[in-house]
Amino acid sequence: MDKTWLEPWGVVSESQKAAIKNQLQAEITLYHPLFEEQLEPIGRSFASDDVLFLREGGKLAVVHLTWSGPGDDEYPLTEFFSTWSEFASKKMALDNLSY
Repeated sequence: MDKTWLEPWGVVSESQKAAIKNQLQAEITLYHPLFEEQLEPIGRSFASDDVLFLREGGKLAVVHLTWSGPGDDEYPLTEFFSTWSEFASKKMALDNLSY
């Protein structure tokens, strides 16, 4: 995965990973599509509460954390991407244009 980051996106630091994982677990309920998935935070937007997670099989998900407790089947809002290239062109590049 060739990871070239565009602002406002950047790498999740090692010191942030545990806190982000804990927050995700606090928000994901059994109704959410990411429930019980193994997720690793790898990137974040510094302009919003969006976090890029690596999913099993190399797929990606952008999760907009609410920081307000458990969600439901819709929240936290989640966008799915099959590849880094798809994420970079459909999410990261668009965010960069409006940053």
